[in-house]
Amino acid sequence: MHQIFKSNADGKLEELEMPERNAWVNIVAPTSEEINQVAEEYQIPLEFLEDSLDKDESARIERMMTRILF
Repeated sequence: MHQIFKSNADGKLEELEMPERNAWVNIVAPTSEEINQVAEEYQIPLEFLEDSLDKDESARIERMMTRILF
């Protein structure tokens, strides 16, 4: 469903089991159920995830992003 990545000290991307500070959570073609699960698991507002899937929305990161980082 989703993968978690982070750059190591050598600048190489490593896959992680659990999220940590400055990690990237990669989600590809999620179902509605997966979106709800990720929102709950990472305590991300559901609208934040849903908006990013809207083809008519422009890419952006809102200020609230700083509050959800680990």
